[in-house]
Order: sequence, then structure tokens, then C-alpha cells
Amino acid sequence: MKSLPAPHRCLLTCLAGLWLGWLSGCEQSADSHNAHQLPVAPAPPFHDAAEETGLVFQHDNGMSGALYMPEMMGAGVAVFDYDNDGRLDVFAVQGGALSPTAQTDGNPSASHRLFHNELETNPAGQPVLKFRDTTDAAGLTPGGYGMGAAAADFDGDGWCDLFLPYLGRNRLLRNSGHGTFEDITESAGVGVDGWHTSASWVDYDRDGRLDLFVCRYLEWTFQNHRTCTNAAGAPDYCGPQSYVPARSRLYKNLGAGRFEDVSLASHIASLPGAALGVVTGDFDGDGWPDLLVANDGMPNHLWINQKDGTFREEGLTRGCALNAGGVAQANMGVIAADFFNTGRDDLFITHLVGEHATFYRNLGGGQFVDVTTSLGLDAPTRALTGFGTCAIDYDNDGHLDIFAVNGAVKIVESQVRAGIEPPLQQRSLLLHHAAGPAPRFNEITAGEALAQQQIGRGLAVADLDNDGAADLLISNNHGPLRLLLNDVGRKEHWIGLRLVAGTTDHRVDALGAIATVEIDGQQPLRRRCAADGSYLSSSDPRVLFGLGPADRVSRVRVRWPDGLTETWTGLEINRYHELVRGSGAALE
Repeated sequence: MKSLPAPHRCLLTCLAGLWLGWLSGCEQSADSHNAHQLPVAPAPPFHDAAEETGLVFQHDNGMSGALYMPEMMGAGVAVFDYDNDGRLDVFAVQGGALSPTAQTDGNPSASHRLFHNELETNPAGQPVLKFRDTTDAAGLTPGGYGMGAAAADFDGDGWCDLFLPYLGRNRLLRNSGHGTFEDITESAGVGVDGWHTSASWVDYDRDGRLDLFVCRYLEWTFQNHRTCTNAAGAPDYCGPQSYVPARSRLYKNLGAGRFEDVSLASHIASLPGAALGVVTGDFDGDGWPDLLVANDGMPNHLWINQKDGTFREEGLTRGCALNAGGVAQANMGVIAADFFNTGRDDLFITHLVGEHATFYRNLGGGQFVDVTTSLGLDAPTRALTGFGTCAIDYDNDGHLDIFAVNGAVKIVESQVRAGIEPPLQQRSLLLHHAAGPAPRFNEITAGEALAQQQIGRGLAVADLDNDGAADLLISNNHGPLRLLLNDVGRKEHWIGLRLVAGTTDHRVDALGAIATVEIDGQQPLRRRCAADGSYLSSSDPRVLFGLGPADRVSRVRVRWPDGLTETWTGLEINRYHELVRGSGAALE
């Protein structure tokens, strides 16, 4: 199909694209692995340190041979500092036995795990990372089939809370501030049944309170479960087109631990969509947060904030609903980040094997164009089914790279014939941003951490040992939790910022704030304070800037969610700083 400029497609092509996209969801058969040469990194960038640090967790998807579709879709992982000791802790989402009673009455075999970060510094000044399982002490009781997690301090009391999207009834856990959590789902008004996936905390109405967006995937139940077959006629998992797409929800934070369902009033529920991923950002540059929802096998939804409590869906006219060929893809994990330091967030979305991941460049004013091929991203991503993904400057050279975890959703017949168990595993993908007049992303491989096969789903990026090098947490479907510690980022200079609002006693991560680091003689670097994006997961909300060889920053500029802009000077590099709203010099 001829490539069409996204903002100027003719109506006929758009309608054809919508129809073709609907048919191209997760029921496509798995293509054979495309052969291409992989540039080798000079040194392994990561090593797997999960077991040595005490992060021992095994996800159970509850597979029973019935080929229930939810078995293949979980689960996520969350990173957050639940006890305010300056060290990021880890929450691993569990599935468990999948049955009608487990979905509705709670699942006693499912046990999410909370790991407390007990980072120390040895006599040589090097970080020593260890985790301790504190699940029982925190009062995190099992129950339900978990899909994802989203962490944020929704009540502004200075303690980070946790929302858990479920297959079934969601859970909202309020942090008591004493190392324990309280389930306030019903009193908060967010206890809704359905198949929920990713979630995002966002102050969409700029009233100073974090609201909640929850992705809903399909209207799947045990009663309407059906058996599907692959191209060879053998039983296999169904794809999204086998079920009715659901309508996502938006909850307005009323304060005092209560929420109001404004899904209809805000127009969010006006359109169905098989929503798997969500990311927030001010995509049109008007100072108000918008929402990009990745829909599986359907056009993406770009919800533009109308500044009056409502949203308007404009993905098609703004160029990010379909790919350059006018086709909707199997959209799953999503990134919103300023890859080229233009002051505008671009989009990267992972897809099904046989398709390719798609990179939408933000041209300004919220208009996007698919530049996947020109950036060299089509070939390395076509042979893999991608889920969790993140922007990460893994080598701290000042350019954001891309990491994605992969794992099939269909039985891969070539792997079955080769005796590979389980036959759904694929490798991770690291794409390095090569700077230049015509930037490209090159796939690199080095070390066991990148070559290891897995059924990757959730992915969170976080500097878990506070050494200035971003690490990765991977949640595998029916597999172990993996921690990829960064071995190369600390070789370059860096600066990290925690952007906080609130009072002295109740400091809250200012989600949506934008930090810009100015370096003499270089293009300014821009990062957004965010924990959402990826797939089913919640990441480190601090912003981390790789500085490469630069040995100082001249100024840091922060635009807070309410529009106030402040500046700071004299900040030391190679360390983290906490920048509090109101403590900088106001910029007119």
C-alpha cells in the first residue's frame, strides 16, 4: 500500500486502513525469524542480577490447557519508594489459578510480592544492592488475577500508593505510611469488574489531585470463552477480534480518598478500544495533559484535553492512529519521550510479529508522522512480538535509546518442532540512538542478558542502585522476574532530578513536570517526570540525564504541571537532586 502522509489521508484509504487494521490483530500467524546482522556492543551493557540481589519471583499465568486468552497477556511490575527511604522498592504482579471463582471471589493461590530495597555502600564506595521480601509485613493479602500496577501518591500525604488493574475487580491500596497498605477500593469508588490492563495517574484537570485512567481490553468472560485454531488447524489462543472491545475508564479524584467515574462525562467512554497501553503527555503543547491509548488490532486513540473536563479523540487526524500505510496494528506497549530534544514528545509503540514497531515523530502542535523506516526501526522489530518498552539512555551519552521485551502470544510452530519449551520465548531488544544529521537506531547485542529467551511482558526502567545508570526490571509471563543492572552508564557523567510538589511534610512526585538541562555549547536535554507508559508497569518517576563528556550543567529549568516555570543553577553532576516547586527562581 502506498505510504500516505498521516494528516492528509483521503477518507477511502482511512476506512480501508481501519478495516484492515481490525483484521490484523493478534490472530496473525507468527512469521519466521527474519535474519539480519546485529551490531555488537563493545561491552555487555547489562547483567541479570535478580537472584543475587534477592529478587526471586516466578509468575504463574494459571494455564490449564483451556487456552484462556488472559493467560498469555500478564503481567506487570512496579517500582516505587513505599517507605520514603530514598531507595526504590519493587512490586511484582502475580496471576495464579484462572477460573470463574478466582476471577470473582478472589484467588487464594495468587500472591503478589513486595521487595524492600536495602541498598548499601561498601567500604570502597560502591553500591551493594539487596532486596528483602516484605509482602506479609506490608499486609498485602492475595486475591484476584493481577494484570498490572500503577504507583503514585494519589492523596498527597507524602506516601506512594498502588493501583492494581485486574482481570476481575481492580484494587486500590493506600499507603499508611507505616510500611503497610490498606485496601480502600470500595470506599474510593474504583472497584469495577472487567479485563483491565495498564493504568496511568494523571492530573487531567490541573486541580492539583492525581486522577486515574484505566485501560480496559476486551469483554472477555469465562462464559463467552471460545476455542480458536491456528493456520494449521491446531488449537491456539484467540486474538482480540474474537471478542468485543471494551471501553476504558477515567476517575476524577475528589479528594479525601474518593473518586468519581467521569468516563462518560469526559467522553473517554464514547469509543471502545482494545486498550493495552497508555501514556500521558502534553502532545499538542498547550500545557494540558493528553492521553495516547495503544489499542490492539485497532486504531490508537489520541485523547486531546479540551481544558473543560472533556477529551476529544483525534488520533486519525493527527497521524498516530494508523501506520504510514494506513493500517491499524497490534498496538501494545508505548513510549512518549522527546527523543530528539525538540521540546515535543514522540511516540514509539510495540507490535505483533510480522508487523514492526512504529515510531511517530511529533512535528509540533500535536501532529505526528510515521518515520519508522527512516530511523531503521522496521527490520529489527518485525520478527518479534513486543510488549513492555521504555526510553533509556543506557550509556549516558545524552541520547535516548529504546529497550523492548518480547514474547509471542501464539504457539510458534517452528519452536515446537525444535523442542523449545515453552515455545513462546523471544529475546529482548536494545536499539541505540545513533546521533547525526540523519539519526537512526541500531540494534545491538552483547552479553547473556540481551540474548536470553523469555516471554516478556511488563517492563519498568529505574535506577535501583542510585548510581546514575538506568536499570531494567522485566516481568515474564509464566517465568521469573529479571533485573538487568546497567554496567556501562556510570562511565559517563550524569545528573538526576526528583521533581516534587506539595508541602515540606507531604512531598509528591510532580507527574507531568518537564525538566530541561542546559549545557554550554550543546542542545538542551529535555525529560518528563512520568511513571506510566510501557505495558502494565510503573517506572521510576525521577528524571535522569546522561551528560556524556560534559562536566557541568549551566542551568536546570522545570515547567511544573500548573504552568509555573522555575530555574536552578550550580547543581553538582553525578548525583541526584530534589527540586521542590517554589524553591527555584521563577522564570517570567
